[in-house]
Amino acid sequence: MALLKHFDKTLSISVYLQDEKHLYRVDSVLNKQSDRIIFTDEKIYQKPINPKTTRNKLLHFDDSMPIDERSKTNNPYLKDVDSIFSGVLNKASIPDDSLPPVYDQRQPNRAFPK
Repeated sequence: MALLKHFDKTLSISVYLQDEKHLYRVDSVLNKQSDRIIFTDEKIYQKPINPKTTRNKLLHFDDSMPIDERSKTNNPYLKDVDSIFSGVLNKASIPDDSLPPVYDQRQPNRAFPK
């Protein structure tokens, strides 16, 4: 992979993405292995935006808590070469009432509120 020769062991990336109502920041930490690049840490932040959002406040996520973190994601299908952000996009594009309930593994009979 040609990209491997362009950075040392660790690479940190911040990517900004926007939909109609939100701005997202994805902070990713990638590590180089011998023949591939893997995600070792990711945090996704989200903030609402509207026409009155000022330019100075637009890219500041300092007060925001992550809406998702790779270290807390319990997804056996998430590969170390894939970002967790696609899961956020898929959740945002599916209406809440069509999703099955999410159960707390510590209390299997109790669903989290949507």
